[in-house]
Amino acid sequence: MKVISIELKNFKAHEELFLDVNGKNIFLLGPNESGKSSILDSIFFVLNPAKETPETKIQKPLRSGQKDGYAQIVVGADGKTYTVTRKFTEGSDERKIIIETSDGVKTTKLDMLEGLIGYRHINPFEFVEWSKTADGRRKQLQMIETLLPEHVIETLNTIKRDIALKDEALKTVNLERLTLERSVNSLGVTEVDLQKYSEPIDIADEMVKLKVIQAANAERAKAVEELEQINESIDEYDKEIKELEIRLTKKRVERDQKAVDYANKCNWIDRNPVKSSAAVEARINEAQEHNSRNTLVKKHAEQCVALKEKSDTCNGIKAEIEGMREQRRGMIALSDLPIDGLTFDTEQVYLEGLPLHANQISTSQIMKLAFAIALAMEQPEKKLKLLCIPRGESLDTHSVEQLKAFLHENSGWQAFVEEVDRGEEKLKVEYFES
Repeated sequence: MKVISIELKNFKAHEELFLDVNGKNIFLLGPNESGKSSILDSIFFVLNPAKETPETKIQKPLRSGQKDGYAQIVVGADGKTYTVTRKFTEGSDERKIIIETSDGVKTTKLDMLEGLIGYRHINPFEFVEWSKTADGRRKQLQMIETLLPEHVIETLNTIKRDIALKDEALKTVNLERLTLERSVNSLGVTEVDLQKYSEPIDIADEMVKLKVIQAANAERAKAVEELEQINESIDEYDKEIKELEIRLTKKRVERDQKAVDYANKCNWIDRNPVKSSAAVEARINEAQEHNSRNTLVKKHAEQCVALKEKSDTCNGIKAEIEGMREQRRGMIALSDLPIDGLTFDTEQVYLEGLPLHANQISTSQIMKLAFAIALAMEQPEKKLKLLCIPRGESLDTHSVEQLKAFLHENSGWQAFVEEVDRGEEKLKVEYFES
C-alpha cells in the first residue's frame, strides 16, 4: 500500500496544497518555513491510528488566522483506495476523521485505520533524538528489541516478566521485614535486658511462703479483734458490778473468768507477734518484673529469627533478579544487531559503548539503523509502510544510495525525504526511483 495523494487546506504552513504522489518516493525541497515539515506532519496527523495523547497529537494544526481546515490523504494498493480526512476547527481539540473506501463505504471510527491501512512509519533522526528523554530512551529500547531474533525476544520478555514478578515478591517480603523490624524496635529490649532477663525466675515457693504468712497474720488480726471485744465486755461487766451489787459474787466469777480469758489471749498474742511479708513481697515483685522483661526478650528473639528469615528471603530474591538481569545482558551481548557496536541494556541503547546520541552517530549509521528497524517490522505487504526522513540535506551520497538500495530491495516501503534547498524560493517536489 502506498500514498497516492496529499491534500491540505489551512494545515500548518499550507493554505492550500495538493500533492500527487502516485505511490512514488519523493524529495520535498525548499527553504526553511516553506512547508516541508508540514507535509510530513500531515501524514502522521491523518494516518496515525493511536488515540490522541500529548505524545501523538500534532499541536496547532490549523493555519494561523483561519477558522477551519482539513488534511486528506489517499492511500491505495491493488486497485483499492482509501481516502482518510481529518477536519479541525479553531478553538477545538476535536479532530474529526472520515474514512472512505473506493467502494463508497464511509466510517468515522478511528479504530478502522489500523485494520484498513495498518500505518507504520520510521523517522530515523527522530529515533536518535529520543535519547534525550527517559521516555524517549524507553521507546528506543522497545524498537531496538524488535531487531533481535524471535527466540531471544521471547526469552527476554519472559525474563522481564519474571523480574517484575520477583520485584513484587521482594516488595511484599521487604514490607513484612520492615514491619517485623519496627515491632522488634518497639519492644524496647536492650543488650543489658538480653543478658539479665534471658531466663525466668520460679516464684512458686515464695508464693507458698507468702500465703502462710498472710494466713497467720489474718488469724492474729482476728485474735486482736476478739481481744477488743473481750475488753469491751469487761467494761460492761464493771458497770454491771457497780449497778448490781446484789449480783456481785456471780458477776465477779464471770468477770474473773473473762480476766483469765483475756490473760490467755494476751499470752497467745505475745507468743505470736505480727510477721513481716515485705521481703517475700519484694522478691515476688522483683521476679515478676524480671519475668515481664523475660517475655519481651523471648518475643525479641523470636522476631529476630523471623526478621533474619525475611532478610535472607529478600537477599535471595535480589540475587535471583540480578541473575536474571545478568542472563538478559548475556543474551543481548551474544545477539547480532544490524550495526556493529550497537547494544542496549534495561536503561538505554548504546553505540560503541556510549549512549546513542545524535552527536556521536554518523548519518550513514542512522540510515542503516532505520533500515534495520524497518525490516524488523513484520508488516503485510498490503499495509502502509513509510520512511519519513527530515534533514535530508545531511545525507551524503553513500547514504542516499543506501536509501535507494533499501527501497529497491523492499518495494513495500515508500520514502518521503525533507531537504533544505536554499536555491529554491518555495516548496518543490521531486520524485526519485529506487
